[in-house]
Amino acid sequence: MQLFYAYAKTIGEQEAWRVAKESGMDLVVVNPSFVVGPLLAPQPTSTLLLILSIVKGMKGEYPNTTVGFVHIDDVIAAHILAMEESKASGRLVCSGSVAHWEQIIEMLRAKYPSYPFENK
Repeated sequence: MQLFYAYAKTIGEQEAWRVAKESGMDLVVVNPSFVVGPLLAPQPTSTLLLILSIVKGMKGEYPNTTVGFVHIDDVIAAHILAMEESKASGRLVCSGSVAHWEQIIEMLRAKYPSYPFENK
């Protein structure tokens, strides 16, 4: 599996910590899990494309793993808190719930029964 996005985020955060240390800046990093909710971008995000491929049965199977989810509104609230709360520091993990992909597919299948979801 090629995790270029995750790699780029990791390298970017490491560089931010380096610059903050050299400059004497306070830095707070918000690290959200799998973000869900209304899209802000005009093009589909990688998150949406992954979910669509599973919903449409295009991948052959769903990931055999659990994943953390967080709503975009909660991510926004975490960023505002990180900026406004002087006690905020370090890395803030922002996640609302955790579920296995099988559970997620069953919830989506109940709501959208006409789609050919992955079965394995």
